[in-house]
This record gives sequence, structure tokens and C-alpha cells, in this order.
Amino acid sequence: MALHRLIVVDTTATEALMAHLAGQFEVTCCAPEDIKDIPDLTSCRLIVIGPNLGTLDSLSLLASIKSESALRDIPVVFVAADDDLQHKVSAFEQGAEDYLNVDTPRDEFVARMNRAIMHRIANIQLQSQLQMAHEVAMVAMNDTSDLGINMHFLLDANRCNNFDELGQRLLQATRQYGLKCSLQIRGRFEEKNMELNGMPKDLETQLLHHLKDQGRLVPFGKRLVVNYDQVSLLVKNMPVEDERRCGTLKDNLFYLVQGCDARVKALDDAHALASEMRLLMTLTERIERTLSTVDEAYQQLTNEIVAEVERLAEEVDIRILTLDLTEEQEETLSAMLKETVERTNAAFNRGLRVDQSTRDLIQQLQQILTDTSPTRRARMLEQIIRKLEEDPLAARH
Repeated sequence: MALHRLIVVDTTATEALMAHLAGQFEVTCCAPEDIKDIPDLTSCRLIVIGPNLGTLDSLSLLASIKSESALRDIPVVFVAADDDLQHKVSAFEQGAEDYLNVDTPRDEFVARMNRAIMHRIANIQLQSQLQMAHEVAMVAMNDTSDLGINMHFLLDANRCNNFDELGQRLLQATRQYGLKCSLQIRGRFEEKNMELNGMPKDLETQLLHHLKDQGRLVPFGKRLVVNYDQVSLLVKNMPVEDERRCGTLKDNLFYLVQGCDARVKALDDAHALASEMRLLMTLTERIERTLSTVDEAYQQLTNEIVAEVERLAEEVDIRILTLDLTEEQEETLSAMLKETVERTNAAFNRGLRVDQSTRDLIQQLQQILTDTSPTRRARMLEQIIRKLEEDPLAARH
């Protein structure tokens, strides 16, 4: 088992003191003026101030030891030839770990030396644990802060209605990480390139286009490109000297870009749906105008046919008198003409009802398309479709 190393500082070696320490410790002896020149002071567990130094010299040496950064944390034990109370109190006041008489029994002497060394080892371990706890606490605080940044962005992103607003929210989140970034959003209907000031930079735009298909994370020097489908983020000042922080930032940036991409897809879908609605509205308006034109022509044609049938009936009535028909034949022919006129009018009336039903259906479609509630739109469309399947004309009334 390795012996603990200690330094005995005295003007001359004391036989009684060296006898106590022999075989129990690795001892290095030096004069007071040479203590700073001893190599590898960090391995020393204890400094012993010997009994040959006077009271003032020993206290002055203790003050000098406690003022040196390389020595101040090493415990100091006084070994004196007597038990002078005033000397003992002064030693403790200036930071001495213990005060022993050179005539103390060897077993007690060694035990108190070991206890002072154990206190030193315990303090070192405690400092190490405190440092570790501090680092863990700092990591937890950073992780909590990072989580807050991410959650705040994701909540804000769902309220963004366009790419400009969404891009600004993402760049503001990256700025909270202390990063300088460029952003590219590739929507189905438009592409947006921007810096935090809202303006694009040509070089960054070209670089993001070039690297958008090169993988999720593309590092080069202090720069990093984060890609996710329709969004690419260029980070210009990654802290590559801090490997742990750099890894944490990569994870968090990936989550931010992924969340941004999800909102981009939602905005694209909303834009596509709005475009489809506008096209359907335009289509129904044009169908209505076309039906109006057809209706006018249909009414004109109807009037012309009815007038012609009525004219034919009147002319036949006039000519019957010259055809030398029997009364029964005249009545039969007149009845046929009258029936033809009635059937013609009935046919045109049915056509008018069909035309009006079509107009009613178009008006219902316009009402559905202008409704702001998707649930009501779907319910009304289902009702119309169900009625059309049951009776094509019933759904139009």
C-alpha cells in the first residue's frame, strides 16, 4: 500500500519527530525558505511545521503557506516542544489543522496525522462531487432552457399564417441559442430565403440549394446545414470547440427545423385548399352565367316553337272548311291539334322545371363553398350527394 506523502518544514531534523513518522509516511524534509521549490506539490497530503522553529517564525510560515495558491489547500499540522496555549490558539486562528506535542505517544501521533490527511482527502472528494453536481445542474438548466425555446417556437409556429412570419419565428429561436443563421423554405407555391433581418443573401441561398439533398446534418468547419424535406437551415457559428454543447445544439436545431417543416406542409395544404375553393367558386359562377345564356336561348326557342304550333293550329282550323271533311273528321283533326299543343306546352314546362332545378343546385353549391365551417360544408355536401343518389331531381329543390 502506497504511503501518504508529507513535507516536514524545519531548520533541522528532529529525531523524536522523525521516529514518529518513520515507516508510516513518505517524508520530504526542507527548510522554510525552500518549501516553494519542492517538486510535485500537488501529491503532498500534509505539511508539518517542526518544533525547532520559534513561535513567530512558525506562525509567519503558516501565513506564507496559506497565501500561496499551490499550498493553501494542503492541511498544516504544528509539532511543538510544548503545549503553549497562546501559540496553539494563534495557530488554529490562522488555519492550522492540528497542534501536536513532539512527546505525544507514537500511535496517537500517527492517528492524528492520518485523520488530518483523511480530512484532506474527504475535502477533495467533496469538492469533486460539488463540481460534478454544479456541472449536472448547469446541464439541466441548459436543457430546460433549450426545451423552453423549442416549445415556445412550436407553439408560435402553429399560429403563423405565412412563410415570412414562420421564418422569423425560427430565426428568433436560433438567435436565443446565440447562433447566426440563414433559412430556406421551399413551399409548393413559393420559395422563401431569409436572414434574421428578413432579406435573403445570394451566396447562402445558393449554398442551401446545393446542400439540401446532402443529408439531415451537413457540417463543415464552424458551419452546419440542417435539412428536413422542405426546410434548410444554415448555422454560421457552431461552437465546435465545445463538443457536448455542439451535439446538444444539433439535436435541438433538428427538432426546430422538423417542426418548421410540418408547419410549411400545413400552410401549403391550406393554400392548395383555398385555391381549389376559389376555382370551384369561379367554376360555379361561370356555369351560372352559361346557364343564363342557355336559358335565354331556350326561352326564345320555346316561344318560337309554341307560336309556330299555335299558328299551325289556327291555319288548320281555317283550311278545314275547304277540305270538305265530315263533321266527325273535323272534330278528330281539331282534337289532335289541340292535344299536340298541350303536349308541346307540357314538354316545355318540364324543361323549365329541370332548368330551375339546376339553378337551385348551383345556388346550394355556392352557399356551401362560401360557408366558413368545414364541418357544415361536409355535412351539406353529403346531404346533396345522398339526395342525388336517391332522386337526381329531388336534391335540386
